[in-house]
Amino acid sequence: MSGITVHSDERLRFLTLTSTSESGALSRDFRHLIDIIRHTTPLDLWSDGYVKWRDMRRFFPARNILRALTIGYCRVRTSEGYGVLHVPYYGDFLPQSWISDRWNEIHGARVVDIRACKTGAYDKKRLVRYVLSQYLANQDALEQYSTGGAWIFKGYRTYFKSLIKQIGYFAALARWDTILRSGRDPLHIGQWTLDGPPPGVGRK
Repeated sequence: MSGITVHSDERLRFLTLTSTSESGALSRDFRHLIDIIRHTTPLDLWSDGYVKWRDMRRFFPARNILRALTIGYCRVRTSEGYGVLHVPYYGDFLPQSWISDRWNEIHGARVVDIRACKTGAYDKKRLVRYVLSQYLANQDALEQYSTGGAWIFKGYRTYFKSLIKQIGYFAALARWDTILRSGRDPLHIGQWTLDGPPPGVGRK
């Protein structure tokens, strides 16, 4: 769970999205939902009546309420019911009623669940155990796994594979935690961390 290391100072939340017999394509509709989230602001949530003004500072502390919501997610699809998405994510608070309304409009399913993890990301091992027990306990139900770009960083799989080719698996694994904890795209990290980028990975 490299994403937990990347977001070590943030609150992990869990979003569950269901389907019905009348629902459309789950993956396509989920991408649509993510696009809507990333084009919605906290002010939009207030103006549409999903968040009270007195709660804005509590839900969006030290936050520009005109800036779009953020979400970095790990998506696990299971075969439960007509298809379920389990989505651990880091990012802004999302009102359950707002997610329910948007998901119903997009996918024809109103039943959603969203909650924040009580354990902080500082206890990484406990968080990983919880995520694994929630989403991997019944492996027969697993159908698909993917991550959004903000969960770690865009192109992380290619980057890690390039590291392995350059310095070997165990050396790459040893450096990986340092790369993630830097809080920056490794393509912008200098010689002091990577001794230069792996072969085939250019700089921006």
